[in-house]
Order: sequence, then structure tokens, then C-alpha cells
Amino acid sequence: MALNAATVFRDYEVDGVPASGPHKVKKSEVRAIHAGIDAVINAFLSNGGLIYSSKSALDADLAHAANSMAWVYGDATVANNGIYRKIGASGVGSWTRVADLPFSFIIASDVGAGTANAIQATTSIPVSGSALVWMNVFEANTASPVTVSFNGGSALTIKTNSGNNVAAGGLVAGMILLGIVSGSTFRLVSDQASSAIVAAAEAAQVAAEAAALAADDAADRAELAAGSVENPVSLVATSLQTMAGPLAAPYILPTYRGLKISEFLTNNDPWTTAKTANVQAALDAMIGDARYTGLDLEGRLLLLDAPLNLGMNDLFFPQKSIYNGHFYAANDFPIGDYLFNLENLPDWRNFHWMNCIFNGNARAGWHRMPQKHKGIRFNSCQFLSPRGDGDVADGAPASRYFGFYDPETPVGGSHELHISESFFDSGQSTTVSSSRDRIAIFSNNPDMLFANNVAQYFQTWLYGRSGSYQILGNHVWSNCDGTTDNRMVHFTDATDALGAIFTGNYIDGVECLFTNEDDTTKRIGGFSFCGNFFLCTPTNSAGFAFVRLRPHAANTGLAGITMQGNVYDNNGSVVFANITAGTAFGTINADDIQRVLLDDVGIDVSRAGRIYRSKARYNHVIAAESSQAFSFVNDVPTFAKIKRVAASFQRATTGDPAAYAMPRNPSSNTAVTVDLSASSNGRLECEVDINSDNYAAS
Repeated sequence: MALNAATVFRDYEVDGVPASGPHKVKKSEVRAIHAGIDAVINAFLSNGGLIYSSKSALDADLAHAANSMAWVYGDATVANNGIYRKIGASGVGSWTRVADLPFSFIIASDVGAGTANAIQATTSIPVSGSALVWMNVFEANTASPVTVSFNGGSALTIKTNSGNNVAAGGLVAGMILLGIVSGSTFRLVSDQASSAIVAAAEAAQVAAEAAALAADDAADRAELAAGSVENPVSLVATSLQTMAGPLAAPYILPTYRGLKISEFLTNNDPWTTAKTANVQAALDAMIGDARYTGLDLEGRLLLLDAPLNLGMNDLFFPQKSIYNGHFYAANDFPIGDYLFNLENLPDWRNFHWMNCIFNGNARAGWHRMPQKHKGIRFNSCQFLSPRGDGDVADGAPASRYFGFYDPETPVGGSHELHISESFFDSGQSTTVSSSRDRIAIFSNNPDMLFANNVAQYFQTWLYGRSGSYQILGNHVWSNCDGTTDNRMVHFTDATDALGAIFTGNYIDGVECLFTNEDDTTKRIGGFSFCGNFFLCTPTNSAGFAFVRLRPHAANTGLAGITMQGNVYDNNGSVVFANITAGTAFGTINADDIQRVLLDDVGIDVSRAGRIYRSKARYNHVIAAESSQAFSFVNDVPTFAKIKRVAASFQRATTGDPAAYAMPRNPSSNTAVTVDLSASSNGRLECEVDINSDNYAAS
């Protein structure tokens, strides 16, 4: 091995191989290299110390004896600088470079000619392994490894003092490095920034913990499979019976924990840069290990430039949670896609979202649901400014945009989506109601619960087909331009299988639309409104109704409708109806109304509008009259007619002649006549019912 400073003072016995052990410096080798240095110096001094500022000046001076020594220092070509020996007699011959200048260190300058991770530095004299190099750092590195080339030479990999690659961020702007050239590396005497070392150590710790958890869980499963460890349930029972002493083979439960989004973000990364890759990495880590129970977003705003997903494998055990964060569609997010596009997720169950904000920024929907999902819950979330695309082939209405999009019918069971205590805003507060085109939730599936939410400015908040819907305690409202009313719900298969329950809601200036457009052979029905508060806005359209039936065939029947105990207020300006039926696409068959109960009240009946009832009563004082006509035009819905009449007479005094009330057949859809068998004083009560079956409304 040729002796020089790099070899004599190397770190390891085999240069660059830590496993060979540390190298012990030999004094004999130190003396040998210094003897060479002494010889060069003595030779130089014996010739009077010839120094030239350039090689060209040296070559022009041949008036020196053979073996004379000279230094060239300051030549513009760095490689020309060094120690030279005279070849040939005085006046003839040439100068030959024989060694580097014997400096203990060399100053190198990094002015940014290269890149952060591929540094290009320059020196005034050639760099060699026999001298320390002092170099500034122009900009912080962003990756690992980092290379440096001196004076346009080969790229050398920068190694730390311990022989490792420099970590990302290990070199910071303005830092001074000391190192030596060792083969194909530049080995630092100084070290990298401590913050980068700490970050790398933390990342290694996370990886080590994950590996340890995986190993522990694998061992636990193996022991359970082999029968060497008791079943946890039976073990608990045994431990309760043997509290006096420890169990012989205690079962070690696997460690469950939640992940933090900060574990997947780089330091000092501004929120204005997209975090799609970071968040997706966190989601992949969470769903990829059963012991990661959730993901804490730590209150961060996470800018997304592409949709996120939850993988392509079944995801249903154990329950996972995502909480405390804000997903925001960036201005370059693919317009019409969804923040979470889960179309390719086969089976999604037992998933919980808490305190999350989903902002589509009028570019993205919130969730594209998979074909199969069950037990999906959102609590205390915000859903803002959606613009997800739909397909009319899925039954989605044309020219509408969606927040939740759930078009497929369930496979292997019903869907279950629960949203509670959340806030919905379409982002179209300044758009006139006739131009609004946002639908918060579109679903072709049943079994949904919406409780205690607030929603505003949607063309339709919930657009569904048929199934079980529990809509409880929500406040849904929208203003109106005086011509087009927005909707709380629109059901396209509102027939006997609908099963929609509305209770305790504050329905504010929006209508609820029920149609049989998916199957025109069926009656409209299957829903109930009980204990809700209905309030008009001052600008609702003329003829506004809170519940609107829209038959899509002639002579459509009604069945299974209940409206009971609801309270109405017209807000002092609008004449409305509690229920009505449109005729643009079909008609209601007044002779096919079954199991319909309408029994509501108004705050101020004198100006509340039309609160129609299925069963109405009329009391009238009779004074020596034999018949009485009764009109129920303000009580019977316009789409119905009186099907049954009952009348009774109560005499004013016991001395009056006996009299009996004899109702005639209805004289019209909304009027009847009642005859008395004899002239008498008293009170006549007439009761009518619009139902055509044997259902007795009460």
C-alpha cells in the first residue's frame, strides 16, 4: 500500500469497511511519510526556494541544474500548481511535476454551481488525500446521498465521520465542512447538522417500533395457533379465579395505537404545498396493520392535488378512525373527482370519522362510496363546497354535482351510513335558488341515519331512492328567489318500501319531494313526518308546499303516509300547504288513497296557509233546521276527495223531539250534506275521511 496521509490515518483496518475494526496508527508509517515530506522541503530549500506564479513562467526559466526543485502556486489551471523537478542540464530540458504542494489544508468554495445534492466546488490548488479540505456549503441538501466534485473532477460521495451517508437536511446553508478525499468518497472530519440526525433517529425509531409490533403480533398469532398460549377470553376468566398468584403463561396482548400525520410529513413544509403523497402514505400504514387503530391529523390543513384511497382490499376489522384534520382540494385537483375516491374498495365497514373538514373547493366531491359498505360513521364534521361528478346511467340527476356519491346497489346486505352533528354548506349562498346545482348526498342505497346536522344552500340535501332512512333533528334550510324552491330530500322510489322517518327536524323554507318515477306501477308512500317544525322563508314560491308528491303515471295511488303533530309557521308572508301533489307527470287517484293520516297544526291558523287533514270534523249549531251543508274545501287536500262521512246530533235539551243525523253521499269532492230526521235544536257534528280503505284515522 502506498503510504500517504489518507492510508496511514485511515479509520478502519480495511479502508472503508467498518466491520474490519478501527485502524491503529503505526508510528513507523508516520515517520516514513514525514521523511518524504522533509526530503521535499530540504530539496526545495537547497535550491534557493524557486517559486513561480504560473507554469508558463516556470517553463520559460530553464537556467537551473538538473534535479532542481520549484513550486508553482497561483496558476489559473489548478492542476498545474505543485512541486516540479528540473530534467536536463542548465539551459536545456524541462520541468516535471512530482508532488502536490505540502499544504496542511486546502480551501474549497461552493458558490452554488452544482445542486443541493450534487455539489461542485473549486480550489486554488489540486485536492489530494494528503490535505484537509475546508469547504463552505451553499445550500441545504434535500436528499441522501450527497456528492461533491472538486475542480470539475469525479463526483465523490460525502460520508459522515462515522462512515454513513449524509441525511436529508444534514448539510445546511452556510455550514463549514472539514474532510479528506478517500478513494471515491469525501470523508468528513466535522459532522452533519444535529437536527437531521435527530430526525433520522426518530424515523428509525418509528420503523423499529413498527417492525417490533409486527414481530410481536406474528409471535402471538403463532403461539395461539400452536395452542401454547391460552385463548384471551378463557385466560381472563382464569385470572379472575387465580388472583392470588401470577399465571404460568400470561397472554401478551398486542399493542394498539394510533398514528400521527406528523410522522409522515417533512419538517418546515408549508401548508401551501400538496400533501397528497404524505397523507396517502399515512393511510396505507394505518390500513396495512391491524394494530394501527386510527390516524390523528393533529388539526392540520392538508392540501390535496389528487384523490386519496383506502386501498383495494377488504377493510372492516378492527374499527379504524380518522380525526382532527382538514382535507382541502387544491386548485389543481382533478375537477369532478372526489377527495376520497373509494370506488375500487371491495368491502368497507366499521370506519369512524370525527372532527374532520372536507372542503371540495368547488372542484371535488367529498366521498365516492364503494359498492359495499356498512357501519360508516361521520361525527362533528364539516362538508363544504362539493363538486363531484355523477352519471345519469347511475340514476343521478343531470347537471348536478355531488358531495357523497353512492350509486351502486348493495351487494351482500344493505349499506349503513350515519352522519351526525355535522355541518353542510354548498358554497352557493350567493347563487339564486333556481341556479343551484349541488346535492350533498346522492345514494341508491338504504339504511341511513342523519341526526342533528345543519345544512344550507343545496339544490337538494339528500337525493335517494328507497329503503330505510332515519332523518332526525336536522336543520335544513335555503333561501328562495321566489320561483324555485330548494329541497331537503328527493326520493325517486317513494313507495311502500321506502321506510323514511322524519322526526324533530327544523325544515326551513325547503320542500320534501316524493315520487314513483323509478316504478310508476306503485303507489307513493312509505314515509312519516312526526313532530317536525316547518317554517317558510319570505321568498318561497307561490303555492309552496313542504311535502310535495309527484306521481309519474296517471291514477297513482297513495299508501302509508303519516303527517302528525307537525307545527307550521308561514313567517308572516307566504301562503303554503303542508302537502300537495303535482300534475306535470301524472295524477293521484283519489279513489286509491289508503292508510294516509294527516293530522297537523299551525301556529297561526288565520294566516298559516292550508294545513290539510285526512280526517276532518265540522261542528254546527242547529236551530229547527232539517238539513245542513258542510264544505271541507280548506281541510281536504286538493288531490283527494271525501270517501266516508259520519254525522251525529246532540239535542240542546232533553225535551226536544228525537232527531237522527242522516249523512248523504258527498255532494262533491269536498262537500257533504247532512239531513236530520226531525226538526230540533242542538249541535250537529260531521266527520269526513279521504281514505278509500278500511283504515280508521284517529
